[in-house]
Amino acid sequence: MNVFRLVLLLLFAGSLTLGAQQPQPRGTLYAESDPFNFRLETYASSKVTINAEQAVILLFDYKGTFETSGYVELQELPKGIVLPAKYKARIKIFQGTGRFAFTGEVHSFQIMSRKGNVNFEGRGAFTMGGKGFYRTAKGEIPLYGIATRDIFVPGD
Repeated sequence: MNVFRLVLLLLFAGSLTLGAQQPQPRGTLYAESDPFNFRLETYASSKVTINAEQAVILLFDYKGTFETSGYVELQELPKGIVLPAKYKARIKIFQGTGRFAFTGEVHSFQIMSRKGNVNFEGRGAFTMGGKGFYRTAKGEIPLYGIATRDIFVPGD
């Protein structure tokens, strides 16, 4: 058996990966998808950076700071959508294309976009859907468009 066939056999068997990404450090998550649906449920301090195209971002019960570039906070919701008064002060909704960074504590964080990526540091539980991948301390795992995936990222 020649060397070329041996290398191909090892590649297809999964024993050898050329140019593979290193796993993320513990307590971090990187995800990329097209389209991108991402939901975070956490009570811990975290740092989230999002780069997305045509996205809607929802923050619920947050304590922290955020920086936006290309996003506009929606003061009025689309016709027919009404929030109870007790939730209006607890929810922020942003729409746009660009970069969004959040640092602090957040109860719930949701992103829906045409295409995007997220870089997360902290501790949290996630639900993700779309066609792409995510990378944690366990390595890189694919996302498939027909299913969502639940992920837990333990803190340091």
